[in-house]
Amino acid sequence: YPANDKRIDAAFTIFYMGINLGAFFSPLICGSLAENVHFKWGFFAAAVGMIISVLLFVALKNKYLINTEGVGIGNEVKKIDMAHIGLVLGATAFIYFLLNFKTWFGSDVDLVAYLIYGAMIIMPIVILTDKKLSGIERQRIMVIFILAFFVIFFWGAFEQAGASLTLFADRNTDRFIGGWEMPASWFQSVNPLAVILLATPIAMLWLKMGKSEPSSPMKMAWGLALVAIGFVVIAIGLKTPDSAGKISMFWLLALYIIHSVGELCLSPIGLSMVSKLSPLRLSSLLMGTWFLANAAANKFAGTLGALIPPGSPEELAKAGGVYPSFLGVEITNLNSFFMVFIGLSGVAAFILIFITKYLKKLMHGVN
Repeated sequence: YPANDKRIDAAFTIFYMGINLGAFFSPLICGSLAENVHFKWGFFAAAVGMIISVLLFVALKNKYLINTEGVGIGNEVKKIDMAHIGLVLGATAFIYFLLNFKTWFGSDVDLVAYLIYGAMIIMPIVILTDKKLSGIERQRIMVIFILAFFVIFFWGAFEQAGASLTLFADRNTDRFIGGWEMPASWFQSVNPLAVILLATPIAMLWLKMGKSEPSSPMKMAWGLALVAIGFVVIAIGLKTPDSAGKISMFWLLALYIIHSVGELCLSPIGLSMVSKLSPLRLSSLLMGTWFLANAAANKFAGTLGALIPPGSPEELAKAGGVYPSFLGVEITNLNSFFMVFIGLSGVAAFILIFITKYLKKLMHGVN
């Protein structure tokens, strides 16, 4: 698309729908294997899927990744030599070392966290101090990094889907439909299915709004607000448990659908924004940095997910009889656990709405 084309946000939304088509099937396959056979076969199926994806990409890229003249898009790719192979192997070995450091050395030091959070600090400094950047380019890149910070709070709450919310589905949700009990892992397919169904209507909405279309920062603030609302819904559901202490699955389904709308307001819009604000020579690096924020968010999500309180006296005993705490507040029940995400994402949404006008100035005409 030409620069500042209004269709870019909608195009990224349609692209995002394609991603979620795969995300819909993967929990059904991997989750079923993990629950019914063994966890290792769930991971194995995921690996097979990724290998097939890479093979399809290599086979079809020269046919589809071309411009109107039939020439491959992007800059010319350098041929891989032994130096590149050595770099990849070295990076792989380094990551493997980081992931196994705590086990091998019996240490509590989390080197992965230091690497991710450290990179989140170092990368903006390295990029923003590039002397080749013009003043406008530097300000637009600052917007990317500011919004990347807020994205951490969104994904930190949203990614509970693969952690604490799956435990919640297993322990605290009535999953029976007639005589059939829905596997807890299958709830992971609700979000991608909702994205597939809602992506086109939301993309059409952005186009129909025309001049009234909100800016990218405002759309992302809506996403943060919606993820907070999703947790409000599940907190309300907790007030009406059945005799077994479980709630209807429809409360959890409602949360996932609300979160999906929030995701469509934030994730594809963020990808579109990075493509529009990045100088061409730094577009790949800045897109990688944007996903680095996702890595930080997933790490943060794991930290927050570990706050889920023990589900039984036996589990509490295993935890040493001590409930987890956040900012000095003890998390003794699910209601207080979900309040953590309501507070973090809600406050982040409010702050982002408040600074949106300032960010628009730094974007210099890019919406």
